[in-house]
Amino acid sequence: MRIKMKIGPKGQIVIPKIIREALGIQPGDEIVMEVREKNC
Repeated sequence: MRIKMKIGPKGQIVIPKIIREALGIQPGDEIVMEVREKNC
């Protein structure tokens, strides 16, 4: 699944609800982000 997101003015991103639900992410959970490649 790929979802395009925008970075907010403070450098924040919002994890879309469909992904949070699919992964069971709840407020207060910790996540790890991994950069795999940069698409220009």
